Amino acid sequence: MDSLGILLILGLAYLASKSTESTSNNSENSVAQINSRLLSQVNPVLAEKAQTVINQMANLGNTLIVAEGYRTNALQDKYYAQGRTTPGNIITYKKGGESKHNVGKAVDFDFIIDGKQSNSNSNNWTLLGKIAKSAGLIWGGDFKNLRDYRHVEI
Repeated sequence: MDSLGILLILGLAYLASKSTESTSNNSENSVAQINSRLLSQVNPVLAEKAQTVINQMANLGNTLIVAEGYRTNALQDKYYAQGRTTPGNIITYKKGGESKHNVGKAVDFDFIIDGKQSNSNSNNWTLLGKIAKSAGLIWGGDFKNLRDYRHVEI
């Protein structure tokens, strides 16, 4: 192979590495953008404390995404119907207007694992709970009726 061929291969390898780097940064930016957008829709005190949790978890190597913040009464009623009048497991005991999500005082987190959003059981939920409580939040993992590990509220 001549020197031009080697330069071409090296150039293509360089461009491929930049493309992967760019995709990774875009993924991180999109998580940050989603978090920013959803936190802008909740109570400012909650938003600040939730961002503290996100930052502290990131410092420990965990990426969090806000899965849900403010929730309409209609959506809350839909969640309430699940496991009662619609298929699925019961996921809430709160009807529309009764949830702290309805007034912007609660958020649900998911982890980003291997580039994908996940709310499956994770050993990190307990860590999330400890950090959330240290930030002055109420953690859903401490709820008595329905433990909600993803949930924090003020």
